[in-house]
Amino acid sequence: MTTDAIPLADARPFRRLAARTRLVRLCLALGAVGAAAAALAFSLRDPPVSAPLLSPGSDGVVVLDLSASVSASVNRRLASTLDRLADSDGRFGLVLFSDLAYLALPPRSPAAELRPFARFFRVPAPTGGALPSPPESPWSRQFSAGTQISTGLALALDRVMGEGGARAEVLLVSDLDDSASDMGALAAVVLEYRRAGVPLRVVALDPEPMDRRTFDVLIAQPGAVTVAPDPAQTEVPESHVRDRRLIAATLVTGVLLAGLLIATSRLHWRART
Repeated sequence: MTTDAIPLADARPFRRLAARTRLVRLCLALGAVGAAAAALAFSLRDPPVSAPLLSPGSDGVVVLDLSASVSASVNRRLASTLDRLADSDGRFGLVLFSDLAYLALPPRSPAAELRPFARFFRVPAPTGGALPSPPESPWSRQFSAGTQISTGLALALDRVMGEGGARAEVLLVSDLDDSASDMGALAAVVLEYRRAGVPLRVVALDPEPMDRRTFDVLIAQPGAVTVAPDPAQTEVPESHVRDRRLIAATLVTGVLLAGLLIATSRLHWRART
């Protein structure tokens, strides 16, 4: 009678090794199941959605600081912020200001109408070693180099209150470098926002730390002031991070399954009777 078993007189000590092998196989199997579940979870997870700059459904007014566009970094952040607003489904008004302010778009204008303004802040790629600069804007001769943030915020508040103000919000896009002579008027207009119940949010364009703290104190609402990222800085998108996690989980699953196959090459034995 042919058999694959090998008679072994001293088989009893192998029982402990057999128990250890079963434990290893169980751990590898559980690990492979867990890694496969993680890979499935990463593949099904929806990509994160950036929080809107203004609340959906609100009648927002964007207050844009033209005096802030003095560096390539600030211009990139400004253009990116306008693109983000233009890509939304919202409806916005637009106030432009430096030392003076004027209404460029009436409240409830389609968001896409912000896109033409963004092109004046796009910094082209450098050529021939020359430092790139954005196109000359049509407002460069209408505003001085001074900054009076209170003028832009006051005009925006006046317009949203004139429209009823029930769902009004105002978004200030600025480097927050306000004139020292404007600080009193700025504090007064921010107080008017509080009294009117109109939310004021700020997208800061590469601000100085002290300017950022000033607006944090003035608005006194957690999360009301955010700093716009520089699009030129290479950051790994969240979707790429998710892809790497999926690949890693898949590789771990494969390694564990390979180990499980190796561990399942059983040695058959039996004690001699």
